[in-house]
Amino acid sequence: MKRNRPVGFTLVELLVVIAIIGVLMGLLLPAVQMAREAARRMSCGNNLKNIGLAIINYESARQSLPPLVNNAGVHWNAFILPNMELGNVYERMPIQDPGTLPNAPWTPGSIIWNEATFGPATQIFQNRYPTFQCPSSDANFQDLEISHSGQQFQNRATTNYLAVGATTVRDNTGMIVRQLLSDNFALLPAPQLQAFNSGMVDFDAAWTRNAQGTRGARFAEFLDGLSNTVLVGESLPHGLAQGAETAAGSGRRKDHWLFASDDADRGVDFSEFMGSASISLLLPTRLERAPGFGPDHPDYDLFELSFRSRHPQLVQFVYGDGSVSNISTEADDVVLQQVGSRRGGEITLIER
Repeated sequence: MKRNRPVGFTLVELLVVIAIIGVLMGLLLPAVQMAREAARRMSCGNNLKNIGLAIINYESARQSLPPLVNNAGVHWNAFILPNMELGNVYERMPIQDPGTLPNAPWTPGSIIWNEATFGPATQIFQNRYPTFQCPSSDANFQDLEISHSGQQFQNRATTNYLAVGATTVRDNTGMIVRQLLSDNFALLPAPQLQAFNSGMVDFDAAWTRNAQGTRGARFAEFLDGLSNTVLVGESLPHGLAQGAETAAGSGRRKDHWLFASDDADRGVDFSEFMGSASISLLLPTRLERAPGFGPDHPDYDLFELSFRSRHPQLVQFVYGDGSVSNISTEADDVVLQQVGSRRGGEITLIER
């Protein structure tokens, strides 16, 4: 009499199948993660391209870039909104045209920076704007802004894209007043601080402002060529939860805010909207790995002004011609310094 064999897998067969599936998943997961990161990096590059094209269109219409920051603390990224199909946001913002001098409540040096000041327009400074945020960023898209004067603004929108400043700062006479290695211009000696507050400030990069804070540089001044000069690069906020910005704290946070900020009209916290091309792309990683690193670290000023990203071993930048390129964090520091200046006379070839 023939015996019927039981239908199904034996325990050994089942374990072998599970082991095979586990091995396949172990092989596939890194590839899936790499594909996802590639998609996020491409999306980030598209954000930078849109920002770059908006800046180019702004310059074409007004014959100059927007001011890096105007005398009321309104950032460059606010003025390009009409060129990014965000004109409805710009029209609702309680700011003046960049070509006019600011008036109340944007009186330079006296802005009360909290939710009550702006009324119904407060939400504009709190909304999330994906074009200004890198998908790979692990930083909060909203956070508490704390100014040096103690003002607080809840749920402020952050950004991952900073204007590129170069290695030096010039006053209205063309004299170099300091190397851009500090985030707090209020610490300048009195005569230089007065020159900063009353005259043109030139960072030898794409971004500057005239004495009235109403316009920036012209593309005709980009003597190194538009394709050799970076406009905007990636960065990541840091230490926002520590609340160390007030006088009672260290006075330092790597905070990058959209559109405007309380400290920007007083020569404090330029890292809220600008980074420095003079700082190595490797520095942020080295500092973050240092034991006990935080706002009290002696190099935190450099960290605040640094460019960095969560893309593996690279940071993305958009150039004056609208092209987007990666710069490796392993690249020689001089590469970023050269593409960061608009009139240094260098020719730096980077694969695009």
